Amino acid sequence: MGLGLIQIYEIGKAINYDLKVENLEKKLSFVFFPYSAKAVVFTSAIFLVGGILLSLLVSPFSGFLSTTIFFFSGIISLVSYLYPFSIFYTHKIMEYSEEMLRAIMHISTYVQTGSSLEYAFMETHKNIHGILKKQFGEIIHSLERKSEMTLGDALNKYVDTWNKVNPQFVKALRLLQIAALSDEAERERLIRETVETIMIDYMVLGKRSAEELSKNTKLLIAGGILLPILSLLILPVAAVFMPELVRPDLVAFVYVVLFPTVVLIAALSFASKRVQVDTIRLEDHKEYTPMPRKYLYLAILIAVVFCVPAIPALAEVLQDPERYLDSFLFFVLAWLLAAGLALSIKTYSNYYMKRYKRIWRHVQEIEQDLPFVLQSFSTYYTLNTPFEKVVDGVIDDYINLGFREHPVVSAFQELKKKIATSKKPLMHILEKESKEIFPSTKIRSVVSQIASFESVSQDSAAKAARTIRQQVINTYKLDDYIKTLLSDTVSLIRISTTMLAPLLCASAVIMTYAILKSLDFITAQLEMITSIFGGQAMDLQLVDTSQVISPIFIAAIIGVYLLEIVIVLSIFQTQINTGNDKYQIFSSVNSNMISFFLYSIILFGGYFFVNIILFQGILAMT
Repeated sequence: MGLGLIQIYEIGKAINYDLKVENLEKKLSFVFFPYSAKAVVFTSAIFLVGGILLSLLVSPFSGFLSTTIFFFSGIISLVSYLYPFSIFYTHKIMEYSEEMLRAIMHISTYVQTGSSLEYAFMETHKNIHGILKKQFGEIIHSLERKSEMTLGDALNKYVDTWNKVNPQFVKALRLLQIAALSDEAERERLIRETVETIMIDYMVLGKRSAEELSKNTKLLIAGGILLPILSLLILPVAAVFMPELVRPDLVAFVYVVLFPTVVLIAALSFASKRVQVDTIRLEDHKEYTPMPRKYLYLAILIAVVFCVPAIPALAEVLQDPERYLDSFLFFVLAWLLAAGLALSIKTYSNYYMKRYKRIWRHVQEIEQDLPFVLQSFSTYYTLNTPFEKVVDGVIDDYINLGFREHPVVSAFQELKKKIATSKKPLMHILEKESKEIFPSTKIRSVVSQIASFESVSQDSAAKAARTIRQQVINTYKLDDYIKTLLSDTVSLIRISTTMLAPLLCASAVIMTYAILKSLDFITAQLEMITSIFGGQAMDLQLVDTSQVISPIFIAAIIGVYLLEIVIVLSIFQTQINTGNDKYQIFSSVNSNMISFFLYSIILFGGYFFVNIILFQGILAMT
């Protein structure tokens, strides 16, 4: 949900009633959700109760409209409840774990150059964000106010929380505390060993999480795709023998709400175990602005335009399924319901990618080149070059190597211009105005960190540049190692999303249609045989097709279900491959929408084969 959609919780916030939901409140406040748990619960309840009341009001006039209102109000209620407690929470916890590794790297750099651990915490606090930034701020505040006399006492308050999320972080902090108390030679060795230890711990953790994700992914695909779709094959028979239980509204609820919700919760739970160490954050770029609402409204309009003719058609089909069994027009109208949603999703994701593609590449290119930039800083500082000249050197290096258009050049040219025209000190520019210069938090914090050491000495700045460079390389190696371990799992998810899911979904609809056609065909053949042998006319109808859920209705439901599964698996695929990279999530959704195109081809191809070639052609001639 964007910021605009999150504002729906203003509805629940306006209710002045004391509701005790302490555990939920604690969970949301921990990840800085902008609304209270009470507001979330009330908003969800209002959508559900309001939908039930409206459904009851219209039920005397239209049973289908009543069911539709109840159905969609249930979906909105469920989504509004799950978003803060599941999706938003999972994203923030993954970022929290990643920030812990980044914080350890920052602290180790300051300690290695002789800074105190308290100073290292204060400087690190400036270069991290989210939950950890708040906790570091509280630690610093407690030391400044003397409510805690030592850093160790201040840290004790958070040890239990950190151990639950990332125990390696606590171990590394303890080792850095010991290193900070050692002499210079011993300190460097201890910090080097500490960094190596935490990297090994992360590699082991990454390996274990990759193995666990591989098993959980197979379980997710089996339980979220195979089982629901295969269960559709028994619906025609089940509807005959249990018409009161296998109802259209219940089937719609199970396949559009229940199954996708269970898959979403499971996917987010599994993805939260992924060791996230290097994620691109578009929000840090100076040119980033939220998506305009007009694109969301356009996507909603597209969906509505397609759904308007589909819903009345489904209402007629449900009233007389036998009459419309062979109606190709109504089959197309049922398909339009899912097609409209697919087109709206595709449209919105295309606009998102078009809007942020250049920004994402800008950030990605400059972050990937960070080791080379740091090597240049280290080299120039070794030659006793001042910071301003180092900036000139980095620019000249890139231009001479033929990379004049590289984002590093434009960023450092902007920094050079700021230094030359501004009357403010260098550190003020880097701390207060760097967002207008550098496209990512990572490079902003690195450049500021190195420049701060120059005030001590050129050697300290050179040493810091070498240390940070090695940390960046180690982080990239770790991230690449984890991605390599997860490559097979990502491939399995993509194949399941783009090939297995559409194939099974289309096959389930066609099989349902073929079963009903076969029952009608067999009934007709038995009646013909009876009449040939002079038998008395009898009602030989094997199944009362009026009790069977129409394959046209199933086509509409399964199309929506497919889209929901595609979105859920696309999010899951991105989170275990690259972390909480919003651009990559939309890119994955956009590319995986080809599954609906494949589903449509198989669906209509199967329909023509069963209806025209098989029953009107081959079997008609026998």
